[in-house]
Amino acid sequence: MAGSGLTVAAIASSTLPITLTLVSGSAMLNGNSLVGTGGNAVVRAAQSGTDFYAAADPVERTFAFIVGALSPFITSPPLDQTVTAGASVTLRATAIGTPAPAYQWQKNGVDVAGATFPALTFAAIILADAGRYSVTATNLAGTASAEATLTVRAAPVIDTSPASRTVSAGDSVTFTVAVTAFPLPTYQWRKNTTASPGATRDTFILISALATDAGRFDIVATNALGSATSATATLSLNTRDFSGAYFGRFTGAAGDFALLVRADRTAVFSDTCQTAKSRSQPSISAST
Repeated sequence: MAGSGLTVAAIASSTLPITLTLVSGSAMLNGNSLVGTGGNAVVRAAQSGTDFYAAADPVERTFAFIVGALSPFITSPPLDQTVTAGASVTLRATAIGTPAPAYQWQKNGVDVAGATFPALTFAAIILADAGRYSVTATNLAGTASAEATLTVRAAPVIDTSPASRTVSAGDSVTFTVAVTAFPLPTYQWRKNTTASPGATRDTFILISALATDAGRFDIVATNALGSATSATATLSLNTRDFSGAYFGRFTGAAGDFALLVRADRTAVFSDTCQTAKSRSQPSISAST
């Protein structure tokens, strides 16, 4: 490669000294170190004779120095790292090549804007920064890439708390929560600060709400780094309103009846069955 050097080795069976000479070419020969700037360089090896050995015939060799670029090679790839949220983190890579390569970092296959240096630094890392990172070194001769996984550990953070609800008795109720954490957290729902048995998922469901289910609900999310408690959601139940007039007919007996239910949950009952003396019109109270 043009601009690079090599060491020329020559030996003789007589072990006598050998002289190296640059015969031609755009190169420099210093001792046995040959540096070329492009094209072919011819080097001659010669050995003078002595009283005991005749001079050896010279030997010439041609060395080709190619003018061009050297494709990038990553000499130091980035390393996998596991860190805690809030820490400062640097992913680093080193590459060689001619001309000097340009860098581009990617996260999960997508270019990271402005990340065009050998080092990618996070001043205060967050959970969303976790992922698979790659760096690509590029010059006109080619590219080279390397990858590393960045794992971020974080205590639970409540992103969305459960919402308060007002329902009627018998309605289905669902409370949900959104939590960010790694490792994944465990969950515990509470009613009026007391743990609800078996309620250990991110969703809490009441199939048919009762009056006794009314209260204040929250959830605690926990992992090895800490815990977080959601805001409180209040569950309120409306009492059903049965006020109005109801009409019917007795089975197996003559006459009809009417029932008037008042808003205060009392009622008046009336029937049309009469005896010889009077008409029955009892007043009753009804609980709904």
